[in-house]
Amino acid sequence: MKHFSLLLALPLTVAGCGKSSSDSAPTVELPVFDRIGLLKQLSTGVIQPRYASFIDQTAVLKLATDSFCQNLAGGSTWATASAPAQTAWKNTMALWQEVEPLQFGPLAENESTLRYDIYTWPLVNACAVDQQVAVMADNTAAFTLSSNDATKSLSAMEYLLFDNDSLHACKDTVTQTQTWNARPEANRYELRCGYLRLLAADLVTQAETLKNKWNDGSQGYHYQLVAEGTDEELQRRINVISDSLFFLDSEVKDKKLGAPLGIHTSCTTDVCPEAIEHLFSQQSLTSIEHNLIGFEDAFTGGDGLGFDDYLKAVGGDTLMQQMQASLQKAIATADSLANQDTLTNYINSLDQAACAATTVDDRKSEVCALYQEIKAVTDELKTEFVEILKLTTPAQVSGDND
Repeated sequence: MKHFSLLLALPLTVAGCGKSSSDSAPTVELPVFDRIGLLKQLSTGVIQPRYASFIDQTAVLKLATDSFCQNLAGGSTWATASAPAQTAWKNTMALWQEVEPLQFGPLAENESTLRYDIYTWPLVNACAVDQQVAVMADNTAAFTLSSNDATKSLSAMEYLLFDNDSLHACKDTVTQTQTWNARPEANRYELRCGYLRLLAADLVTQAETLKNKWNDGSQGYHYQLVAEGTDEELQRRINVISDSLFFLDSEVKDKKLGAPLGIHTSCTTDVCPEAIEHLFSQQSLTSIEHNLIGFEDAFTGGDGLGFDDYLKAVGGDTLMQQMQASLQKAIATADSLANQDTLTNYINSLDQAACAATTVDDRKSEVCALYQEIKAVTDELKTEFVEILKLTTPAQVSGDND
């Protein structure tokens, strides 16, 4: 299945993996900065620790899923037995959301295949999952997971773990699920749990694949990222990472908040609550918070060199401070909102006039203030950030000033 994304494969001289938005840029005089130090820190201090934590958490999720199914078979109710697995899924998703703003290298190659093997949003199809569970029920011993992204990953696990009943989500005309609802409820839950175990095991494999692709010696993306090169070559690698940070603009601001709130033009009605990221688990605001945390860690480089240091080195101290302040404010707002209610409930009770009048300082609607806070960061990202650091914007967002 093909995926179309702004997130780029790493275009290095060492590997020749593709083209960045910077490849066709005119030659410019680059400021003096420790670019190789920045690249090394982003790999070893930001990306690799998150990949390692994600692998550990997928193992926890697998164990929780296995235990869930065993307890279900032992007579526990679905609601009781699933709770630890739901918690493990939430923790796994939170970690993954911190990786999402850094979708380059192995997560972008082959049309983002590996990313979609791990998490498919906005591609979510409950009926496709139900069809596969039904197919598995008819031939459990010979069943293997489909290559269809919509039937696996953290997204499929969310549906199965948080769906409020065991009935299928398909139209009556779908052949594979026509007899599903006639099965005893206990059998439906048992089969769904069996499918969840396959998904959890596959997720562990995909997480290990991601780590291995990054760390695979001279063939790995870490080596390609930190290999010696001219300032121009190193700048192009930095530009690929910069391009990936525009996830905050196109995915978080526009799709995760703008569309559901009715702000973005993709929503053609007053509000679009059906467009939220986590319809089943209602973790949308928590995921946005962790997207912001991942973005901030990339921006600051964690405990080492980051884009903030690059800005300081070339006279961008004011912008650096503004972006850090905006990020911290947005993270605090997302955390506060997530602790109080769900994005669905905020949308359903939204005062549209108040939302439209909301600014970062005049907070008539807190959830709309979060949108404005993120917009403050992405507006700076699209303008002063790339101008000061002599980077370019991804082609898909050039000229987008919303």
